[in-house]
Amino acid sequence: MEDEAIVELFFARNEEAVTQSRKKYGRRCRAIAQRFLNSREDAEEIESDVLLKAWKTIPPNRPKDLGYYLALITRQLSINR
Repeated sequence: MEDEAIVELFFARNEEAVTQSRKKYGRRCRAIAQRFLNSREDAEEIESDVLLKAWKTIPPNRPKDLGYYLALITRQLSINR
């Protein structure tokens, strides 16, 4: 599914947005978190936290590059942990 369609699902408050985001970007988010945390379990938790934060911030944000947006959230949450 294209990023624009996923963002539209977020705006429609359709939970399929989370499912599609996890399917398309979950592995990337876990890999980023794993580099920071050196823990598979923590990386999996961060992935869930990223999707929750995306749900809470889209809308009002409308990212042009959803993968980059999720990567930034992942990095921020990983550093904070």
